[in-house]
Amino acid sequence: MKIFKYPLHVTDSQIVQMPACSKIIHAGLDPTGCPCLWAKVDPDEKNNKDVIVRIVGTGHDVPPNTLHVGTFVQNPFVWHVFI
Repeated sequence: MKIFKYPLHVTDSQIVQMPACSKIIHAGLDPTGCPCLWAKVDPDEKNNKDVIVRIVGTGHDVPPNTLHVGTFVQNPFVWHVFI
């Protein structure tokens, strides 16, 4: 198993493709200030899965049936990442 980083766009919804057995462990900003998702993956996995990532601002509705995986600040906004 390894940790992989997946860059994100600050948009309502996006699909991130990763190995099927991946487990998302965190979302936040990398050292350059880029929003990212980090996942524990098996790099030898042959099958991929599409992960729907939703980013919402403070005060906005939380998407139903989702799991919060991280929060990051891009001044003056605070964004919350759900899968």
